[in-house]
Amino acid sequence: MPVDAPAALAAAPRTERITWDHQDVQLYHLGVGAGVPATDPRELRYVLEAGLRVLPSFATVAGAGVPGVIDGLSRPGVDVDLARVLHGGQRLLVHRPLPPRGTATVTSRITAVHDKGTAAVLVLRREAADADGPLWTDDAEIYVRGEGGWGGERGPSARTPEPAGPPGAVVERRTREDQALLYRLSGDPNPLQPTPSSPRAPASTGPSCTACAPTASPSRRSSTRCTTVT
Repeated sequence: MPVDAPAALAAAPRTERITWDHQDVQLYHLGVGAGVPATDPRELRYVLEAGLRVLPSFATVAGAGVPGVIDGLSRPGVDVDLARVLHGGQRLLVHRPLPPRGTATVTSRITAVHDKGTAAVLVLRREAADADGPLWTDDAEIYVRGEGGWGGERGPSARTPEPAGPPGAVVERRTREDQALLYRLSGDPNPLQPTPSSPRAPASTGPSCTACAPTASPSRRSSTRCTTVT
């Protein structure tokens, strides 16, 4: 069986050391649409060195190493066709504000394998910490079509409940034509994002949130509700 749940869950965690600096942060911010308009001080705090703030979702690309979904598919017990893989979901818990430059140790492992009948869902957890303690915990759900049906636990099926009450803020902005080209420089070089007529390619490894993985179409607008726990 291409997905061997016991082997995937029993595999030893992997550890890597990552680093980033203010230029990595600024590039990511430009790729997700920050800095527009360029005369707005609220936007400039995400793209200028002085007083640079870091969006929590930067954690999903920090270090620009092997993308999370691809990392999850290179584990013991997992041997699947990339054409059948989808980035099914992403949950990010940020334990404290991220610094504009830093070094962290990231430990990753498969924490769950769900049998959806017609598909399997693998959950890859990546936990990052620096000298001051935990930074973030990131769970990526990897949906593999055609790999279910072995009789395993189905796992959660309920949708994440909507936050109570209206959002604290609503922002609408038009996606720039070059936004996907900028975003892919932060570690997700999938040709499906910026190329209108690209051939079938491996599943997207970037965040599934539309605010974090922009489309190349200038006519589309992104509407996103994000919740960050600190």
